[in-house]
Amino acid sequence: TLYGASSYAGVQVPDIVGNLRVDQAWGSAQLSAALHQVRPNEANIAVDDKFGYAIQGAVQVRLPWAAGDTFTIHGGYSQGASHYTMGGTRGTLNMFEGAQQFLGYAPDAFINSNGSLDLTKIYGMNAGIEHYWTPMLRSSLYGAYVSVDISGQAAVDLCGGGIAGCDPDWNMWQLGSRTVWN
Repeated sequence: TLYGASSYAGVQVPDIVGNLRVDQAWGSAQLSAALHQVRPNEANIAVDDKFGYAIQGAVQVRLPWAAGDTFTIHGGYSQGASHYTMGGTRGTLNMFEGAQQFLGYAPDAFINSNGSLDLTKIYGMNAGIEHYWTPMLRSSLYGAYVSVDISGQAAVDLCGGGIAGCDPDWNMWQLGSRTVWN
């Protein structure tokens, strides 16, 4: 999504994605990259298209103490291609806790008041371990971190022209677990 735009214009260049992967007895490793056209659909504003990109890497190691147990770590960086690093979340992230609300912007780009396009930079990583108690019952423990960097004219516009102490950047930590029975 684009912040400040009604929508994306039609696709001129589809996302170009490349992936390298190796699978071995110890586990697997993967490296990927993507190129993404950011093309706003704004009739009233002349905004030039830009190309965003993303790179990601992951390693999964088979653990020796039980069949199926694994440790996985994944990291990624994007500039103007937020859906590659936000796991499918595009645009705005809303989280509620009691009476408090967290609102974080994570679009591909911002259309600024001066008619320019600022690409959003995002990096993050996550890691997890999964243990099979039985062939039908498994549990996992995972943690993640994401950082969203909104800079340039976009930061000034979001902060109402440079309000002192205003910073639209945000980051988030997660820690969780799950148990699955098949």
